[in-house]
Amino acid sequence: MKTGDEKWQALIIEGAKKINVEIKHDIAELFAIHAKELLLWNSKINITAITDPAGIAEKHYIDSAAVAAHIPDNAKLLDIGSGGGFPGIVMKIMNPSIEVLLIEAVRKKANFMANAIRKLGLKNITAKHIRAEELVSKEVNNDDLNNNENSKTDSSTSNSFSIVTSRALTSLAQFHTLALPLLAENGSIIALKGKEAAKEVEELRNLVPDFSEKYEVTIDEYSLPFSRAERAVVSIQPVSV
Repeated sequence: MKTGDEKWQALIIEGAKKINVEIKHDIAELFAIHAKELLLWNSKINITAITDPAGIAEKHYIDSAAVAAHIPDNAKLLDIGSGGGFPGIVMKIMNPSIEVLLIEAVRKKANFMANAIRKLGLKNITAKHIRAEELVSKEVNNDDLNNNENSKTDSSTSNSFSIVTSRALTSLAQFHTLALPLLAENGSIIALKGKEAAKEVEELRNLVPDFSEKYEVTIDEYSLPFSRAERAVVSIQPVSV
């Protein structure tokens, strides 16, 4: 099996079923295009330490796909620290209706994602070399954000996202601090976490005064289909007053 071939695509489809996620053949084909480009760039710059075909399938694509059920149609999604495009590009491929901004502090990784977006022919998705703190503090204009001519992100809504995601970026407490100023009213903060998810939620509760009155939290736990590694999707939504 090679990354991106038919057996690899079938592995993703079957593995996703084990965590109750449906991935159709046309989606798996787009994952294959992205994965091949990922490995090509990874030979020149450090994007991922996972390079074996099965590991890439399970720990990047299937793991990212687990968040799909938490992303509503037509959402405006910000993915912080996207790296190789996980989960942001995976989410866009699975749900073309969403609008996505991928932000990444490492310029070479942001360049990779911009290239992958062009290769995949995706619309209304942009990769930007910027930190979340900068996105909050600076006035971001149209030219700053639109690396991709197919994007419709504009300055009037750049700091108002219905979903803010991250995958293995930082602690849940730090992610909450980064994401909250960028979140629209009635939006959700979604973090892809490992087996320590419940512990991190409890730490966040202890740090934020009246946390339980301010936020609704759900923890969707699952195990990766082949390695059985423990994972969780943590969703945090501010309570409307």
